[in-house]
Amino acid sequence: MDHLTPQDPTSIGEYRLLGLLGEGGMGRVYLARSGSGRTVAVKVVHGEFAQLPEFRRRFALEVDAARRVGGTWTAPVLDADTGAQTPWVATGYVPGPDLHTVVARDYGPLPEHSVRVLANRLAQALGAIHGAGLIHRDLKPSNVLVTVDGPRVIDFGIARALETVTGDGLRTRTGMVVGSPGFMSPEQVRGLKLTPASDVFCLGSVLAYVATGRQPFGTADSGAHALLFRVAEEEPDLDGVPEGILGLVRECLAKDPAARPTPEQVAARTVTERGGGPWLPGEVLEQLGRHAARLLDLDHPQAQAPVPVPRPAVTPTPTAVDPPSSPPPGFGPPPTTTAPSAKPAPRRRHRTAVLGAVALVVSGVVVSVAHPWEGGNGEEKETPNSVPQAFLGAWEGEIKGMDGGLARIEITKGVGDEPIARTYTSNARNLCVRNSAMVAPGTATQSSGPEKLTLGQGLARESVEQGTCADLPEHTLEKRSDGKLNWATKDGTYTAVLSKATSGDAPVPKAFLGTWKDKTVPYDRQVTFRQGPFGGDVVRWIITDSAHCEWSATLVSAKDKQLSHGPVTLDAAKSDASCEKSWESATYTSVGADKLRMRGLRGTAQGSGAPTYLNRTDR
Repeated sequence: MDHLTPQDPTSIGEYRLLGLLGEGGMGRVYLARSGSGRTVAVKVVHGEFAQLPEFRRRFALEVDAARRVGGTWTAPVLDADTGAQTPWVATGYVPGPDLHTVVARDYGPLPEHSVRVLANRLAQALGAIHGAGLIHRDLKPSNVLVTVDGPRVIDFGIARALETVTGDGLRTRTGMVVGSPGFMSPEQVRGLKLTPASDVFCLGSVLAYVATGRQPFGTADSGAHALLFRVAEEEPDLDGVPEGILGLVRECLAKDPAARPTPEQVAARTVTERGGGPWLPGEVLEQLGRHAARLLDLDHPQAQAPVPVPRPAVTPTPTAVDPPSSPPPGFGPPPTTTAPSAKPAPRRRHRTAVLGAVALVVSGVVVSVAHPWEGGNGEEKETPNSVPQAFLGAWEGEIKGMDGGLARIEITKGVGDEPIARTYTSNARNLCVRNSAMVAPGTATQSSGPEKLTLGQGLARESVEQGTCADLPEHTLEKRSDGKLNWATKDGTYTAVLSKATSGDAPVPKAFLGTWKDKTVPYDRQVTFRQGPFGGDVVRWIITDSAHCEWSATLVSAKDKQLSHGPVTLDAAKSDASCEKSWESATYTSVGADKLRMRGLRGTAQGSGAPTYLNRTDR
């Protein structure tokens, strides 16, 4: 959270402002407290929108409808003045991170129980929103806040005030559209009239993301038009979604809105027993507790007298931005250019029409991404720790004294005692993932010697094989003159020289993607690589001989011509009982356009001395 500046008001209505949570295309968002002591998020509209009569009219209608939304799992609209010189709306403040932050930064994919509870609560929230006559239109992980007792859906309905109606499509006056490409419905992509079923499709995308750490239709790395086409035309990638909820997620993602379940049906199918324990893993609950505790320190000791609300400065017309590659804000529904045909068009023409609609979205027709309340999702935006720029990013190297052992450390700017480092260590039969905070939050040491960053105990959050990972001792990163880092634990267990490494949501080199087969054996032995984040299951082995066996493995390293995964674990639900439970980590090297060399950390993935060569089968 940022401090107020002299240009910011100190109060709005009865609410005393405590700080600036953020700013987006629609306005500024402040953390505030009412006279009775309730903490709220006050969203103040930008002056350029306040001057538009049509915007004011729709804003008033949407706020009025949003006030009627009840239920436990939404952030309520508490107060508003849509007739003020600068319109504003106050919503309940939810002291928790958004779902995208939890999955992408703090923890990773959530277990099946958590996803089931999430599905139930979000379905109830959608039922309340639809019951008030609203459609959310932008349900995505960053619009779901996470608390100890359950999720809260935010920003429902109000963002539509940005839009002006053009035929059956919706496009903003400023050239922006509302929506995020990886979490839109096919109807939004085509610019069709939306129904509550559109939100159910978005719910399916959110659940798939939370269960796997991946967007079900991929990222926009290859272009937003390609992503939107996949949403409209192709089947989702649901590999890794737990079997117990896979069918429900698949139904939510049906292309035909009529084939999707209603929110009420989703809620009924995901009921969990009361008293069944916390809905989130313990590590996430600990972070939520620290997050909520910091809220107590936000108030200023002295009250400030209310002053009139000044008109915010007019925001310049947005300019073009690069399409996002991760779940936060993205493109929205394109305008409909022609009325729907009475008869279904032939398949080829249908695909062309979809491509045409997508082209409108990513061409000059849409010049920006609408994210109405950037930073206004209820999560405080505190000043990050002072992590030196030289340490930020991902680093990889071989662990000394551990034959074939790999270390990967991802450093981000955290807040206070939040973790800033995620450490992966792997050897032949073991993969450990741990999170660490700075020893002294907000500081890094630099004396006359090399610059150092000291990290506290690395708390083990997952392991392969299960239960084999202990917490990592305090460890230090030291900058070298060649741009690399020396890494060592305090007790000397781990030491390595780390080099800058690949990061992002799509690190698997394109040359590896697809299916490869070992043609030297008389039975079917193949491996498939798909795109996914570090720490995600991107490798799938299938061997069919006297038994059918399937295994998955976690990505731990990726370079232009080399990829490594941790120990391979059996997918018991898809395999025969006689299959081997696990086997060792392996590294794959590209040795030609259609050939890979595979070597396990003890020779090959199944123990012989020579490497195995794999040939591509999907070209």
